[in-house]
Amino acid sequence: MWLRKWRDWPAVCGSKCLLAARKQNAYKSPVGDFGIVSAFGAQANPGVHTGLEYRDITPESYWVLDSASPLYNRWTEGRGASKDREHLQSFCYPYDYALVLAFNYHTPVKGDRVALFIHVAPHDGTGTAGCLRLAQAAFPGTITWPDPRQNPRVHLRPPAPLAR
Repeated sequence: MWLRKWRDWPAVCGSKCLLAARKQNAYKSPVGDFGIVSAFGAQANPGVHTGLEYRDITPESYWVLDSASPLYNRWTEGRGASKDREHLQSFCYPYDYALVLAFNYHTPVKGDRVALFIHVAPHDGTGTAGCLRLAQAAFPGTITWPDPRQNPRVHLRPPAPLAR
């Protein structure tokens, strides 16, 4: 059902397409089947389903990329001791709304890809460092659709396997 809704919306994946193997900083989106962990954004909660956490980005919101940190591949408030982190507020337009996908999330393997999000696409349509971007028109509707009680999934595959 969700795939059907997305079929008509412009979307962009990693600037170097898809990657079946796990590799940090590859500029490719990972192939696989992923659950949805949470949602966040620079804009107010548009009404995500109960049970799906929505976090507001603050000036102190970071995503930890440092594989030596115990907070690897997690949201944190404050700079902390992590050497490599993404300052979420610095990406204001793309992170107006975002979904966090469960790639390398529940039991993170250090050095694997981190921070697999679905977020708002910039107007230029360029590829990502590995996240998925949907057109502004897809948000906030997309972020309010997943109901955690129904175990929503995001399937990333090349077009041919999806057609089957």
